[in-house]
Amino acid sequence: MLKKIGGLLVSLFVIVASADQVYRDWKQYPGPTRTTVADYLNSDQSKVWVTLTDAKISLLEAVTVTGKKEEVSTGLSRLYIPIKSATLTRNDTISLLLDTNDAEILNVARQFLAMPEAKQLQFLLENRDKLIRSVELSGRVTGSDSLKIGKTEIRKHIENLAPHFYILEHNANLSENIVMGLIWVGIGLLLLTGSIWSFRK
Repeated sequence: MLKKIGGLLVSLFVIVASADQVYRDWKQYPGPTRTTVADYLNSDQSKVWVTLTDAKISLLEAVTVTGKKEEVSTGLSRLYIPIKSATLTRNDTISLLLDTNDAEILNVARQFLAMPEAKQLQFLLENRDKLIRSVELSGRVTGSDSLKIGKTEIRKHIENLAPHFYILEHNANLSENIVMGLIWVGIGLLLLTGSIWSFRK
């Protein structure tokens, strides 16, 4: 009986969590809210899908996090880059990190980080516009609690990181996220149907 009740509760959780995500995403359809870095951080962060119009990123500060399993590298790595405001020059606390899969950004950052220090300065002088750039960034913002790995490594490399920071998933697709949420609602309904049927046996 406990197993049946557990299955019922799991199915209800999947339905409620997925439906809530679909609802919050749907409220921002068809596109993200345009805002500045400062305005977003000074708001209540209720907008999950945003376009930061005045973002500034420096690949000099990028942090590569490598996944490990039982102290062995899995070969999976993520690149996190502090997001600052292009209109502000003071060294503020970092509250936003970019999680990007942009091929060009990844290639430049990993090329730079793999270099010995002696070559990094020359590369910076020749490619400053590639390493430090003002850009418009769009994507989905999640809390740092969503990070499965790398918090300790990130904090070790970014000393002025806020206690609670946010991750911008670069170029995440709002429509695809809504569709995926609906799929999970469907899975939850199937699980619920199976759980209810099990009680009738």
